[in-house]
Amino acid sequence: MEMDYTFYALFNIVVMVQAMTLGVLLILINKKKYKSTFFLGLLLVLFAFEMIPIILESIKAYSSYPQLYLLPVDFYWFHFPLFYLYCQHICIYSNYKKHYWVLYPGILAFFVQLGVFFLPYATKFYISNTLGYEIYHFTKIAYGLGIGIYSFILLVKHKKEVRNSFSRTEGKELIWARYFLIFNIPGSVMYTIIENTIDDSFFDKV
Repeated sequence: MEMDYTFYALFNIVVMVQAMTLGVLLILINKKKYKSTFFLGLLLVLFAFEMIPIILESIKAYSSYPQLYLLPVDFYWFHFPLFYLYCQHICIYSNYKKHYWVLYPGILAFFVQLGVFFLPYATKFYISNTLGYEIYHFTKIAYGLGIGIYSFILLVKHKKEVRNSFSRTEGKELIWARYFLIFNIPGSVMYTIIENTIDDSFFDKV
């Protein structure tokens, strides 16, 4: 069992390093012509930071360093909003006003997390087991899914507009982005269901 936890920790460390490396590279190549890469890069960097609590739990670090509990790195609030902004920058509507307001709930949530993080461990543990914390958790899932669906609608409109405007649409329909949402939106729903219905499951550790 100890070997399983060690392997699980190493696996997550590898995932974190890869996501961080690719994210930083995408941010560094960010230029005016490729401004959209900034949002993909930032998404990967935030995802990498989210791996830290998973790694700490898998190596049982909280028992020795309880002050690290509830690190303010719950960036799920930014997953779909950042992807939505990426889509806005690369789709046929890229000249339209960008909806940066989709980031506001995530920014607010970060500062709330930051305030909670500096509380005593006993208080943080109590908060994490309250109904309010559950509501917070389901709210971020619902918000993310809402923006994900909003992004999918944008891509469907983009596809129709491209087909009406170009004789050759190969490479212009952003098919990969639609497939990304098709897999991730239901995946987020299933993750939430399994996490909250199956005790001690693999997903409960993720």
